[in-house]
Amino acid sequence: MGIPTRIMAEIEEISTRRVNHPQTNGKIERFYETLETKMKYFDSIDEFIVY
Repeated sequence: MGIPTRIMAEIEEISTRRVNHPQTNGKIERFYETLETKMKYFDSIDEFIVY
């Protein structure tokens, strides 16, 4: 199960706004990791976000 396009677009927008803050990249990468590992437990991205 991949990451939905809507979420990818929002993450890209956030990451491009904070290019000068290297710590942001780690936060984004951690979010991706968490999303990939936890999505198998949810039926939709909305359920994951509420979690």
